[in-house]
Amino acid sequence: MLRWLQKKKNMAAVVVAGVGILTALWGVGGVLEQRIRPGPAGTIGGRRVSADEFQHSRQATLLTLRLLYGTSLPAELVDDEAWRRLVMLAEVRRRNLQVTDAEIVQRLQQLPWLQRNGFFARDLYDQFLRVILLDAHQFEEIYRENLLLDRLQQAVREEVTIPDAQLREEFHRRRDRFRIGYLRFAHDDFLKAAAASATDEQLSIYYQAHQSEFHVPARRSIAYVLLPTAELERTHTVTDDEIASYYDTHAALKTKPLAEVHTEIASLLKARKLTEARKVQRARLEALLDENKTLEEIGTILGHPTRTSHVVAAADEEIPDLGTEPLISQEAFRLTVGERSDVIQAGQGLVVLQVTGEEPEQISPLDQVRAKVREEYLKQEARQAALTRATELRQALVEQLQPTASPADPAARLQQVAKTLKLKVRWPRPFHQNEAVEGLGPAAALAAALAGLKPLELTTAVNTEESVVIAQLLERLPAPDEEFHQEQATLKQELLQRQQSIHYGEWMRALQQSAERFPASSRAP
Repeated sequence: MLRWLQKKKNMAAVVVAGVGILTALWGVGGVLEQRIRPGPAGTIGGRRVSADEFQHSRQATLLTLRLLYGTSLPAELVDDEAWRRLVMLAEVRRRNLQVTDAEIVQRLQQLPWLQRNGFFARDLYDQFLRVILLDAHQFEEIYRENLLLDRLQQAVREEVTIPDAQLREEFHRRRDRFRIGYLRFAHDDFLKAAAASATDEQLSIYYQAHQSEFHVPARRSIAYVLLPTAELERTHTVTDDEIASYYDTHAALKTKPLAEVHTEIASLLKARKLTEARKVQRARLEALLDENKTLEEIGTILGHPTRTSHVVAAADEEIPDLGTEPLISQEAFRLTVGERSDVIQAGQGLVVLQVTGEEPEQISPLDQVRAKVREEYLKQEARQAALTRATELRQALVEQLQPTASPADPAARLQQVAKTLKLKVRWPRPFHQNEAVEGLGPAAALAAALAGLKPLELTTAVNTEESVVIAQLLERLPAPDEEFHQEQATLKQELLQRQQSIHYGEWMRALQQSAERFPASSRAP
């Protein structure tokens, strides 16, 4: 380690598994790999970056990524991250950021895989260095760079602040309520007219333009046997005698009356019984598999008939008795047709499955999905017709809602004008953007349309899930200050994290524009 740390000898010691795990991950060959690339790797801020610099960054990146994610790292990912590391380290130097030796010592001593009994263990550190094929100085320089990169990222994020005015504005945008009257044009009211005018040609055009909506994913047919956990829970019960016996033989429990620990003991004994029962169940199932019994034979012997189903890779189709089960779907697509699985611990119990067939992904022919195409086409046409009608009537509303003087009762004025147009006005309770509107449902789209209006102004025609809406803002009701003070800290943290993320992304893109990475092919011998 750094000279100060390298001279410390007497650290407390008990071997921990951390370094052993690292050894298993990387193997005897160590963590680093050589990908020599002759010629410059690129330029950063006008300065040429040599192949040696890139290789050093690549080794540091590979070490860091493997500590985080293990060994399965595509070479392209390592190269991309190595270049990004070089770009950021150039910015570290430009900002003259520093990390002291004392800080490195302190942080290294706190690494969990270098601890035993809560103390740094030098022999574990030496073993770790042997695994990654680096000496102390090399690793500590990489670690220094990592700390500097962390400091740089933190400095960039800290450039973002949330002024009180912005915080209060966002609070009111979310929490102020709107009092409105609205006119609703339900999509369903236009379905009949859309159906009357629908032709086969229009359906064909819609189908051609929306084929992805009728995509059928690849499917596997499976047969399976399920040994349900629920059955074990029914058959393995705990008696009062067993609870009393356990209580009598465990003196530590007798500080409390049996009645107070009865439920706790019952749960413990039940869990033990179920654990043992599952072991027996699994052993019996594995024995039948070892005897090469068919699924039908296994189901008959165990009293659980074979079931069949289809599964898709996305695990979004329910399987009888299993529900949506990702493990089953993954295994079904890992096996070949005819192949049988080992025992799988699924959510509902133990499962053995066999793949019995497969269907490739495809676009369903129009003839097979004509009813669905027609349904979706009519919905689209009805939505468009509702929007067109609402837009036309909105113009009439705007013209007739122009009073010669401010009306004493704007709600009455809206009611009167709507009546002349044979429209019905609805008067929901005041709401804010995260609340539902009576008769409409979720309010986010309508609230967004109302946000910039002055009292008595109309929204544009707003499409909601089931209708098109035109609303008049009658009054905006500010949220009380006490609510702001209650939510201020949480809201500020949310806004800060979001804006820091945006700012960091923009900063990183701008930083990378100052660099040019040469293609690997241009660096070949």
